[in-house]
Amino acid sequence: MFREYAYKECTENGTWYKNPLTRNEWTNYTGCVIKEDYGTVLYVSFACNIFTILLLIPACIIFLRIRQLFVQKRIRLHLSLFLSLLMSGVVDILWDFIVYKDRLDNEKELTIMHENSVGCRLLYSLTRYFSTANLMWMSCEGYYLHRLIVHAFEAPGSLLPYYISGWALSSVPVIVYAAVRSSDERYNLDCWVYHAGNLEWIIYVPKLLCIGANLIFLVNILRILLTQIQSHPNEPSNYRKAMKATFLLVPLFGLQQFVVIYRPDDKSAEFVYEIIASILQNTKASVVALIFCFFNGEVHGHLKEALRKILNTHSLRSSGKGSIYTQTHDQQGKETNELTPMYIPMSPSSTTREDLCSAHFTNGHTKKLNSLEDYENEL
Repeated sequence: MFREYAYKECTENGTWYKNPLTRNEWTNYTGCVIKEDYGTVLYVSFACNIFTILLLIPACIIFLRIRQLFVQKRIRLHLSLFLSLLMSGVVDILWDFIVYKDRLDNEKELTIMHENSVGCRLLYSLTRYFSTANLMWMSCEGYYLHRLIVHAFEAPGSLLPYYISGWALSSVPVIVYAAVRSSDERYNLDCWVYHAGNLEWIIYVPKLLCIGANLIFLVNILRILLTQIQSHPNEPSNYRKAMKATFLLVPLFGLQQFVVIYRPDDKSAEFVYEIIASILQNTKASVVALIFCFFNGEVHGHLKEALRKILNTHSLRSSGKGSIYTQTHDQQGKETNELTPMYIPMSPSSTTREDLCSAHFTNGHTKKLNSLEDYENEL
């Protein structure tokens, strides 16, 4: 495919054309790249993000609505990770179609990126924040799992340090980065898109520390699993289970980023690299959601139980039987204070204490109670 050359525009007064906002000489490099390729990468990223969001939203709803799952600390960590990945996908879509696509569609320099507005810089800072928060929450997940394996007989502590690390601590490098870059005229340009040299290490170092910590956790977890296998040499199935569990941790810990850590210099391979990097970067959240929610046996069990309760409730309402007990009558047809239990077509395992306390006797009449606490107060 034919490519043009980069060029500068000479004005009528014999000087090079300057950016009217930055007052710097401007060179047009758009002819050196194939914009169609970058447009393809943009839509691949958009499709992956939409797919991820469509998985993360129901996964978060499941964790929030099913009480037996939400009370578990491990699930709460999953939920926080899912929320950070969800927000990251939303912010990336906004950035791609507000700023990046505008830059591709307009060859002139007066684009949203070159206007360098506060809103544009804020949106860019949010992309950096949520990418940092994703790795921080993955590191929190890794540490929590590592602690459960190493200290198997100790009860998990409070989740407050995890919340502080995942949400608050992730903002520290981004705030420092934004403050330093906004105060330096050399780097406070073009919506902070261009590389800021050594300032980028303010963001890179925390991310590298998170990935390094996850790698250490993964290696130590694998060592513990292999040690347990060696103590039971007659059970080769344990080896397969351990290896399967270990490889499932890879998308959780974010180690798949090592696949695209090196960018090729060959221009013919650069497009393929960009496609692979975009897919890996924007589908890691969907892989995590599939493994820890939709392919999770524990989640399947609670969903089936919730569905069974819904069907039982619907069956009772459709038959016109709104109470567990009915008022009986004597031989003369007069109402008595005796209550006769009705037959309820549900399995014994689905009948919980909440179901039994939904009808309570008070002076020979039924009284609807809203919770276990009301039931205990009545007793």
